[in-house]
Amino acid sequence: MRWRGLHDEAVAEDEAAAKYVNMLENEYDRRMEAAIPSADDLAAEFEKFLREQRDD
Repeated sequence: MRWRGLHDEAVAEDEAAAKYVNMLENEYDRRMEAAIPSADDLAAEFEKFLREQRDD
């Protein structure tokens, strides 16, 4: 939590910096969510894995 406190202090008095940091955080979250495979993709990969195991 020390980092969060330092972060909050650094941008508390600078609205432009706070908006920029918020934009960066949102962009990071968006990219991380986009990198998470869908349930359908996970199921397809799991089925492929099971087929490959059965063939051995």
